[in-house]
Amino acid sequence: MPSPSRMLVVPVAASVLWLSVVAAGVVVFTPPFGLVRHPKASLVVCVLAAGVALTVTAIQVTVPVTRLHPFAWDWVATDYFLAMIHRFNGGPYPFFWTPPWVYEIGGLTPLLPISGALATMAAYPARRVSRGLYVVPMSIGSTVLVLYAVAAVHAALETRFGVAL
Repeated sequence: MPSPSRMLVVPVAASVLWLSVVAAGVVVFTPPFGLVRHPKASLVVCVLAAGVALTVTAIQVTVPVTRLHPFAWDWVATDYFLAMIHRFNGGPYPFFWTPPWVYEIGGLTPLLPISGALATMAAYPARRVSRGLYVVPMSIGSTVLVLYAVAAVHAALETRFGVAL
């Protein structure tokens, strides 16, 4: 069993995903102030959120290549999630075996589910004013959500019962 002094991937990754979906739902679908009453603003938010999701994904994919680690895909996704979890846990960074850039780039990981959820949900009211344009950001957002979930499962399987602190 995992001890309390371990960093567990599953609870934090699931919490970030769940809170992102709830926050995006509140921003989009709350009747008094939500984007559901403002389809043009919803289209702008949808496109901007998809842009943020694509930018963060591009950064996280290209930085290992630019840092001369082109075959790092098996460990870098796990380290990104461990860096994200460490940002929520605090304390000294215990991963001295990773390059320093992994922690900084891994800190961007929570932006993926919130931007993906916002792009996907804001596309619903945006469909009234755009003629098919909403499909692209919605597809990007939902794809980023799926990729986040798959990477979280991979990181959870790689760390098994967490990483000792």
